[in-house]
Amino acid sequence: MAPNAHINVFFRHPEFDLSPYYPYLKRFGFIDEITISNQNHPELRSYFYGSAVMTIDAVIDQTAIISKLKEEINFYQSEIARSEGMLNNSNFVKKAPVAKVENERQKVDSNRKLLAQAEAKLKLIIK
Repeated sequence: MAPNAHINVFFRHPEFDLSPYYPYLKRFGFIDEITISNQNHPELRSYFYGSAVMTIDAVIDQTAIISKLKEEINFYQSEIARSEGMLNNSNFVKKAPVAKVENERQKVDSNRKLLAQAEAKLKLIIK
């Protein structure tokens, strides 16, 4: 879920009046609607605070997440190929400053790790 995804929140059995905090909760929590209700929503994720229950209803767009992860994967693959191309060029390795060559090696290592992380995330979602 995106950090700024809009959600709906349901409170059951709050111990105190939350209405003065609605504007803040809505603004900083990207909440579209706050409902005080005694209804149970077992299909949604719930959090317990003392005797109060907060249930969050959020729509997660899996296709958008998959698309973003595929873009990330393509980016890392192209960056790895670019850096490896430079490092495989003997003229670059001979003529470039040592710091630049080492920087490219570090980029390859970093991008490989990031690529593996993005691929693992995608695998978890696609299961």
